[in-house]
Amino acid sequence: MILSFHIGKILQQLFGKWSEALYCGMQAPSAKCIWRPAMLPADNEIYYGFSRFAIELNEALPHERKKLPVTDTRFRPDQKLLEVRNTYYDLQRSHRL
Repeated sequence: MILSFHIGKILQQLFGKWSEALYCGMQAPSAKCIWRPAMLPADNEIYYGFSRFAIELNEALPHERKKLPVTDTRFRPDQKLLEVRNTYYDLQRSHRL
């Protein structure tokens, strides 16, 4: 991505890889690192290798639950069983739904 004035003069460049880092600057050696992915939590294997941020995205706080529709997948019992890796009961519950 290139940030520039309307006359076409380049002000800054953003570059990098989503899995490594994002840099801002005109050239690679002098660019400043503006973002790096966080370390994975110790228990990431049971959460499909997701980061702490991604894991917490699916969690709804009590005051948020009141605002969600009853059709939200986080309320599905089979989905909750799958999250805690109870696949046997998850399959049975899914077939009933």
